[in-house]
Amino acid sequence: MNTKPLEGIKVVELSTYMAAPICGKLLAEWGADVIKIDPINGDPQRLYGSVHQMSVTDDENAVWQFINANKKGMAIDIKTPQGMEIIHRLLVKADIFITNTKSQALEKIKLSYDDLKDIYPKLIYGRISGYGDKGKRANDPGFDGITFWAETGFQIDIGAPGYPTWSPGTIGDYFTGTQLFAGMLLGILKRGKTGKGDYISTSLLGTALNGMVIPILCASYYGYKYPKARGDQMPLAAIYQCKDGESIMLAVLDYPRLFPVMCKEFGLEELINDERFSTREQMNKNRPALISILEETFIKEDSCYWMDIFKRQGIPATIMGRFKDQANNEQGLAAGYLNEFLFPSGRKMNLPGNQIQSAELGLNMMNPAPLFGENTKEILAGLGYSTEQINSLKDNKIVKFM
Repeated sequence: MNTKPLEGIKVVELSTYMAAPICGKLLAEWGADVIKIDPINGDPQRLYGSVHQMSVTDDENAVWQFINANKKGMAIDIKTPQGMEIIHRLLVKADIFITNTKSQALEKIKLSYDDLKDIYPKLIYGRISGYGDKGKRANDPGFDGITFWAETGFQIDIGAPGYPTWSPGTIGDYFTGTQLFAGMLLGILKRGKTGKGDYISTSLLGTALNGMVIPILCASYYGYKYPKARGDQMPLAAIYQCKDGESIMLAVLDYPRLFPVMCKEFGLEELINDERFSTREQMNKNRPALISILEETFIKEDSCYWMDIFKRQGIPATIMGRFKDQANNEQGLAAGYLNEFLFPSGRKMNLPGNQIQSAELGLNMMNPAPLFGENTKEILAGLGYSTEQINSLKDNKIVKFM
């Protein structure tokens, strides 16, 4: 059996919700020993699925499973001296510490990077925030919906004019957690060369500004207008409804080569030499006219008819998908991006995983996410606590376990 690259790396994850735990999940997938610390009353993320009418029981909690697979879990009241002692016993052995706790709160309980860097000089400290470590909003609460989507322009500029679109949610959390994962790997690499730990941080705002760079730049510096009316869209990167009610999204970027091919396939050869569309620049000036022509053309045939043409000619396009179909995405299953997971409830689900794959290591198996306080007792025993001490901690509500 091949050794996973992060085996032997010990991670303490003091985090809630989704962004920072995603980093811990990815570290665990590649072999790290990740201990997730729940607040003494539980991570609110355990109940998040109920917002979307999903089960949130111990026997079936798909959101929690996806975010916290392969970890061990403890429940500790870190506001107590005894709870803080447990944290420090964990940190003595840790390579990585992950948190999304606000900087002011970390300073108050003396778990900031400045508090720990001299005590644990080899520790790689990773933190996710809403808005970064500096500036007047550094301590503002940040969530995917408001920081990643609403504040950066996506919702109001991508929706129909005058009506903001709905925020898809959690996507910004996932991207930000993945960025911190990359940062932790860089920290491990750096420490291997210098012997020293580091402070590595990212934020929802930082990820959003990077991810939405093209619309931000073109709107900020080149007068590109948002939201876009139908006639303002790129005709060959737009959505068209077909005869069967399905819609097709085009992504034709190589206009000089592919536009003539499309015209021939569509029976619109006269457009090839039409001066309105002879160059990309001319087409940009006459977008509404070309969109109208393509709308009238697409509606004449079913979506599969058009897709057969596009696949044959190598034209980038797809039938618009729906969320309800993606758990059984045929290509996702074939490529290993979806893996079957059996919940104790007896329900089987295809959960996303393995978006980073290794030819030598094969697929990473998804082990169950920890139940609330599931591993508290065994981890405390491993830290040297006696049975009497462990029971006393439980009786005094310093820790919780099953």
